[in-house]
Amino acid sequence: MPKESLSGALLKGAEKVLSMTLREFVKRFKDLIPSFDYVMEDDSLDEVLKLLFKGKHFIIVLDKKGKLRGLITYLDIVTLFSKASAKAIPTAFGSIRELLKGAGVTLGSENRVRASELMERLPHWTDVDETVDEALRLMRRDRYYHTVIKDREGMVYGVLTYHSIFRAIIKQAGLHLPQEKEEIPKEDIFPSESELKERVSKHD
Repeated sequence: MPKESLSGALLKGAEKVLSMTLREFVKRFKDLIPSFDYVMEDDSLDEVLKLLFKGKHFIIVLDKKGKLRGLITYLDIVTLFSKASAKAIPTAFGSIRELLKGAGVTLGSENRVRASELMERLPHWTDVDETVDEALRLMRRDRYYHTVIKDREGMVYGVLTYHSIFRAIIKQAGLHLPQEKEEIPKEDIFPSESELKERVSKHD
């Protein structure tokens, strides 16, 4: 029997992955979901930056009831910094504090900038019980590169990206995945449900 082609293996992998529900996808390919963490709407810019510096790709913003209110990415931080570019282009050696000052965030005031002011409000999301294929259709239709996975109660399961789907297809096909430059321990990729509840309760 001739050896299966690479494209044939990937097509079979894609068929299985795309037919999964997002709930199944997260359970099976949790290590391929971009790392994320939570902040509350009234958390400061510093709290957001600390998480981004730890390597979190997406910051989920919650209200006091633990419901999804927004999403923060590196793009939102860069957009904040870019407000300074109308007057001057930051040098390669410019500090974050200098960039913030140029964006109108002065010394001592950065902690008054809240997550709610940075976030993309009501970000694109897909129900956890939809299929991966349906999530892709919605992402293409709405021109998004990611979608937040959540259930009807607002519990967030992760953020789906084209990259994570592609890597899942490769893995499903039994092919070797390229290793990331820096491996993040699995227990550090997502906050636990108990950690989330504890954070929410502090803001009641």
